[in-house]
Amino acid sequence: LPHVDLWAELQKYENWGRFFDDGLHYTPEGNEAVYQAVRSVLHDSFPHLNPDAMPMHFPAWDDVDAEDPSATFGPGVAV
Repeated sequence: LPHVDLWAELQKYENWGRFFDDGLHYTPEGNEAVYQAVRSVLHDSFPHLNPDAMPMHFPAWDDVDAEDPSATFGPGVAV
């Protein structure tokens, strides 16, 4: 089962203590390091779940016509 060994991943950084506010809770920089570690394992273990490889079933939020959403989605789609 794929997993992230956060202890080992964070130990790779010099001065890894900066990733914690109080020894338990992550700083913004710590959250970013955890995110990158998790993202790497997910990308390597489940490439079919890569957001760039997944099909879009609906338009991107910025492609929706805010004045007339049904024009974007077509008839029969409740908006």
